[in-house]
Amino acid sequence: MPIGVYVRSEENLRNVKIANQKLTQDPEWRRKNKEANQKKAQDPEWRRKNKEAAIKRAQDPEWIRKQREKNENPEYIRKITEMAQKRAQDPEWIRKHNESSQKACKDPEWIRKNTEQREKMYQDPEWRRKHKEGIQKNIQNPEWIRKNKEALQKLTQDPEWRRKNKESTIRLAQDTEWLCKVVESKIGGFWYGNVRYYDGKKLYCPIWGPDLWNRIEVFWGGRSILSGVRINPNGRKLTKHHVYYNKKSCCIENDDGSYSVEINGQIYPIIGDPNKFVLLTDNEHGMLTGHLNKVWYMRYFEWLINTKFNGKSYYTQEEYEALKMEGF
Repeated sequence: MPIGVYVRSEENLRNVKIANQKLTQDPEWRRKNKEANQKKAQDPEWRRKNKEAAIKRAQDPEWIRKQREKNENPEYIRKITEMAQKRAQDPEWIRKHNESSQKACKDPEWIRKNTEQREKMYQDPEWRRKHKEGIQKNIQNPEWIRKNKEALQKLTQDPEWRRKNKESTIRLAQDTEWLCKVVESKIGGFWYGNVRYYDGKKLYCPIWGPDLWNRIEVFWGGRSILSGVRINPNGRKLTKHHVYYNKKSCCIENDDGSYSVEINGQIYPIIGDPNKFVLLTDNEHGMLTGHLNKVWYMRYFEWLINTKFNGKSYYTQEEYEALKMEGF
């Protein structure tokens, strides 16, 4: 064999793997490697080349195929899951992760880039299709529902989490500026926000009651617009959701169709009747959090109602009475 020729045998691969594992456990090597990576990451030329290589690689069908096969490999999934679980139980890793997350969330540039990336992702029809299929698959999976319920129960039973959540709620409730933004933002006569009470008064429109609830439920056949189920796993009735997150929507008459909605300080025009409602399970309703999720689902429900149901999402009192006469 010529000198300097490396033979890619199973034994050589195994020896290299053992050597790499031994090396990565050396604190001094890890320190030097970390410093070298940090120095390299601060080099604009290296960052440019690395970005170009990543973009080129992501456009390579063969690389995409191999990556997909790797991600779908049960053994790979098992190892990654075990690694993530082990890391999530490491106090030092949790501390560093929290510090890094808090630092990033205060960086305006990071927030801007992250928002742009998420908005671009949510506008991708293929991503939206897969996301919807994933949601429908999860909420119909008893095992997923059980695990999700157990995780929520475990979280709410944690005294430390409950203390922090209570402190955060009290702090926000005492923040006049925050209350004004969340509760009192008015566009075209609308009231927005998820705060149920303000100055001791309910934000909901007086019309919002059993009569309108029945007309919404009958219109949708008592089924969730996303999953088609009739009742929550815990036996609770489905939630009547305001598509535009507007607690006063059933009091608004659509005169000229020029209504808008404000979500986290951004204005979005409403297409069609501003009074739109859908039925959702508790789990589905819980997914409608965060700025981008709210906007995406708002537009999705709006499109569905406008195109598939001729802009209607509930029966009028006259229609409802006529249906009762017919013995629906």
